This record gives sequence, C-alpha cells and structure tokens, in this order.
Amino acid sequence: MKQFKQFLNEKDESAQDMKQLANDIETLLKRKFPNGNVYARFSNNLTESISVWVGLVGNTRELTSGIAGNDPLATGFTVFRDPKGFIIETRRSALSVNPEEGSYMAMGSVKIPFRKTRGDEKKILKALERWADRTIAVVRDEEANIYNRANYSDKYFKF
Repeated sequence: MKQFKQFLNEKDESAQDMKQLANDIETLLKRKFPNGNVYARFSNNLTESISVWVGLVGNTRELTSGIAGNDPLATGFTVFRDPKGFIIETRRSALSVNPEEGSYMAMGSVKIPFRKTRGDEKKILKALERWADRTIAVVRDEEANIYNRANYSDKYFKF
C-alpha cells in the first residue's frame, strides 16, 4: 500500500509539472501571436500529454465555415513526458498560401521547419520560441500570398 501511495504522489507531481508547462507554453505563444487562436491543454486520458494549437486568426467566425482547421496557419503540437524530460512533436507546420499559377491544387503551402525536440521545460520552450519567430518571419514574407488573406482582419498579421 505504501508503494501505491508513493506512486500516486509521484503521478500527481508529474501532472503538476505538465500543467505548469502547458501554462508556460500558452503564455509564450500568446505573447508571440497576441491576436491568434492559441491554447495549450493538459490531458491525462490515456497518457499525460499537452495539446497545443496555434492559429493566426483569433476569431474562428472569420474562417471558412467557422472551422479552426481552416486557419492558414493551423498548427498543432503534442508534448509527452519522457524519462529524460519531455518530447514535443508537430502534427503540421506550414502556412497555407495561394496555389502556384497553373496548379490544380486549391492552395499551396510554405513549410515552417520544426524538429522533434527532447529535453527539459526550458528546451521545449526554446524550441517553440524559435518556431514562433520563424513562423512570424514566414507570415510577414508571405502575407500578400496567404490563402484567403482578404477575408481576414489586418490585426491578425500584427505581431
């Protein structure tokens, strides 16, 4: 019984660490994308993880059909616990742009590099900050070419 209580205490401390990291991630990304749709949520359904979402357009009503996934940035990350700290991976890291001339595709994309990262909280936050800085640079470079750009308020492109 003593070992079980110790296990529960360790699990509770682990959850607190993950919740704090989720809060730190959300704070960082909201600072970088002040008018965007940003969240970081802790979950312990199957395993302890943090789901992170970053979109340029803060008001989903401005997106096609009001669907957050139609955001031109629509980037998701997942953070897991690892014996050596944490692991962060991205599900998609690209900016939707208008298709090239003569393309049969509805839209093109500009990839924004992000490497799977392992480490402590500081390393995870630093990786996300690097990604955010790269993303802001890409958005500024491609602003005129962003898919459906005319549909979005200018405030979403001020960083």
